[in-house]
Amino acid sequence: MKFNLPAVLLILFTVSSQAAILTFDDISGQSQNSVGAIGNYQGFNFGATNSLNRLDWIDTVGSYWDQGSVSGDFTMFNNYTGTGIITDENSADFSFDGLWAKTWGNASARTAYIRGFNNGSEIWTSQITLNSQFTYFSGVSGLIDELRLDLGNYFLVDNLALNETTQSVSEPASLALFGLGILSLVGIRRFK
Repeated sequence: MKFNLPAVLLILFTVSSQAAILTFDDISGQSQNSVGAIGNYQGFNFGATNSLNRLDWIDTVGSYWDQGSVSGDFTMFNNYTGTGIITDENSADFSFDGLWAKTWGNASARTAYIRGFNNGSEIWTSQITLNSQFTYFSGVSGLIDELRLDLGNYFLVDNLALNETTQSVSEPASLALFGLGILSLVGIRRFK
């Protein structure tokens, strides 16, 4: 009996993905006219290269910070300068599928960068122009374990799309049972 080795390996080593669009509208503790540190949200850690190591969520619709949003009332806000850093809470690889971003207030347009890193090495860089209107910036292929938003001081982000990739390897007992099943099939085939 012949069997397809790649198919067997695919059964043994399964890769699945979990896509998420982070709207920042369902963070615990949010209320109208509020701002606060994001910390951990939807399975991702949010920090920055500023003195507080934080990115904030903020009510930008119908509040005194009326900057608008792409969806809902809340957006991610870099309130303390520096580069925004996003990682998976389980240190898993993920892909960046896109985001909407703009400058805070009436700041002039500027060149900015979205960068993907894996194991400390830069995998890709996307140069963008950030202005005072929400603009969509598409994703970049390549698995990363750290997304850096080098968008200059004070920026807003909404509908950040990330796709977490999880890998699971069958445990030894499952592998043994699978192997016995294959041997049984081979034995039945030879018997006939």
